[in-house]
Amino acid sequence: MFDNPMKWIILTVLLWVSGATAHGQTVLQGDSLYRGLQVGKSTFEDIKRVMGSDYKAEKITGESTGKLRDGRCVTIRRVIGQKVYYRKQGVTFYIRSNSRQEWLGGIDFNSRCTVQSSQGIMPGHHTFADVIASYGPIDFDKKDNTTPKLEQSSDDGENWMTSIVFPNVSFRSVGKRQPGENILLRRIEIIRLASE
Repeated sequence: MFDNPMKWIILTVLLWVSGATAHGQTVLQGDSLYRGLQVGKSTFEDIKRVMGSDYKAEKITGESTGKLRDGRCVTIRRVIGQKVYYRKQGVTFYIRSNSRQEWLGGIDFNSRCTVQSSQGIMPGHHTFADVIASYGPIDFDKKDNTTPKLEQSSDDGENWMTSIVFPNVSFRSVGKRQPGENILLRRIEIIRLASE
């Protein structure tokens, strides 16, 4: 069957590599693609085609305030997208929308997801120190908005995240940065893909 030893070697290597990948981590290609889904381009239909129908969706509402000619202030609330949770896989998709189109605005991967960044960082396994060792140094005291940077954010004003943000990927940890805290010891709990 295998009269050429080189064919046998190639087949053995291919079987070994495919077996290792099947049980390993899904790599976020270039920190911008996950299973063919791309932030800024893919749609909700693309997500359902790739991920299936076992999800929970929740509306994302935006709020803006304006001033009328008579001086009164008005608050306008409107649906600007939805969060789509695939809890079993540990993935959350953020679908943005307007009156003309919808698009994938971001993807969060928590520690239940068997995923790793293009530099080998996995949620639940690595720290901010590992991120810096893999991606390069950042200025923790940077005051401008360029990346890479350290950022603190909250969607509701109560639950805070501290993140190391790079152009297409950020590494997130729960809680605000505390005075005197060695931020390098923070565990990565979420990897987020988002467009700049």
